[in-house]
Amino acid sequence: MSAFESALASEDNATQEEWNGWKTGDLMPEGYDNNVSPQTEGKLEVTSTVTILHVGPLSEENANLSVTVEYTMAWADPRLHSLSPGWTPVPASRMWAPPMAFGTAVRRAADVTKKGKRGRGGSDHDISMWLHPSGILVQKLTRTLFLTCVPSMARYPLDQQECSFKLHGYSGLYFPLIPGKNASSAGPVTTDMTAIVSQFELIGLWVHSSIQQMDKTEPACHLLTGKCAYNADHCRDMRGCSQGNECAVCKAYFGTCQYNTNECNKSNTSGLTEISTLDVRLQFSRRLQSHVLQTFLPTASVVCTSWLSTWLHPQEVNARVGLGISTLLSLIIKSSNDENPQTHLVRAYDVWMIGCLIMVMLTLLETVLVNYICSGGKQLALWSTRVEPAPRQSTAWAGEEEDKQHSAEREANRVDFFARIVFPAVFVAFLIGYFAYYA
Repeated sequence: MSAFESALASEDNATQEEWNGWKTGDLMPEGYDNNVSPQTEGKLEVTSTVTILHVGPLSEENANLSVTVEYTMAWADPRLHSLSPGWTPVPASRMWAPPMAFGTAVRRAADVTKKGKRGRGGSDHDISMWLHPSGILVQKLTRTLFLTCVPSMARYPLDQQECSFKLHGYSGLYFPLIPGKNASSAGPVTTDMTAIVSQFELIGLWVHSSIQQMDKTEPACHLLTGKCAYNADHCRDMRGCSQGNECAVCKAYFGTCQYNTNECNKSNTSGLTEISTLDVRLQFSRRLQSHVLQTFLPTASVVCTSWLSTWLHPQEVNARVGLGISTLLSLIIKSSNDENPQTHLVRAYDVWMIGCLIMVMLTLLETVLVNYICSGGKQLALWSTRVEPAPRQSTAWAGEEEDKQHSAEREANRVDFFARIVFPAVFVAFLIGYFAYYA
């Protein structure tokens, strides 16, 4: 064995012994109790950052959403000062950790264990906490949160949703988030945009850190409030990437953020009767590609097809009525085969389908009006191909009837002419009003 290999082996053995010393408690200071806070008076500052590692699909039927989040927290424990030569992994079960709980929107939290290799001997340990010689402890808490997120379907499929998850701290603990130094530096919340698997796209988030009395007798003190806008559609194509600068940017994306900070008065209470909250709200916008191709374009095409009846001869009643009924039935079948999420509200989808149905029915009613004009107002000859004048004994009477028939056809053609202009104009106005209101 060479001298270099011997040195590496000696280092691995020393590292393994150090880990075992912390794990067995041999390196712990005398009298250390991991149930006792390092700061019994006042507030304990726990600097925090949040990394959103994965966002699953949002279920409109069950109101479920899964989010994998990594909280990185750091605090000072003077009892551990000068006990390590450098950043040293320590077993989290031996150390005091801040008392925390998730908010009511979190139905269940599953631990995501990350294996970390310590030493070249191949010994694996579940490493989530590190100790600095100054006594600073850093812990990474990775959890998959199963959230209750009730979507609002009034604007479906042009809807935007918001889902939140909260982390509460007790016994004087509070979360002072540190915003980025400038627009190009990461803030307290970053997101892996390549790991969002949803029918929605993440368009931004809202982060809030506050302190409030448990009895809520006083208003909450807001430590930090931040809003971030996301615009990283290209990151969807980076899914599964592992290298490259663009990949790194998408995996630690923080968007364009604005933060407001506030200094809370720490002398009012001891902090032990306060509860601190770290609130993160995700803002989603539904992806519209499939809805444009499966709903908006087909139904708009059916409406435009119904207008072809206004270009047929007024006396082609069978063709005009058949075209109107066919387009009407097409829209009814599309509505009845709706597999979209249901709600007691009138959705934007319902408004769109009703608007298209009304446009087709107006076209069909225009056909009835034209036929009524051609028949001289006497009868509705809906199922005759041509309206012939009744036979007369006198040719003079026949000529008069023929003049009346030509006059009726001219009036019907005039109605068709205006319908060719009015129907598209009304539909365009409907489109503008619809998307201006819902988009």
